Amino acid sequence: DANGWYVPSKLIDNFDAQYDYITNEGTQFFFKTNLNSPRNKVIAFDISKPEQEHWTEILPHCDDVLQSVVCVNKTRLVAVYMH
Repeated sequence: DANGWYVPSKLIDNFDAQYDYITNEGTQFFFKTNLNSPRNKVIAFDISKPEQEHWTEILPHCDDVLQSVVCVNKTRLVAVYMH
C-alpha cells in the first residue's frame, strides 16, 4: 500500500487442522498439516489460488509420524520422522 506496509492475504481461515508454515518459493507456500492425516503431511499451494482443491501433497501421509520439516539452503526440505 501507499505506506509501504504489506497487506495481509487470507490463506487458511478455518480451524479444522493444524497448519505449520515451512517456507515459500515466491508465491508457492509449503505447510505441514494434519488435515485428514493424523501423522502429518506436507502440502504446497500458490497463494493466488489458496483453495484446498489447488493444494499439492509434497510429502504424503505415511506409517511414520512426520515430526518436523525445515527448509535448508532455500532448495531442500529436511523431514524428521518418528518410526
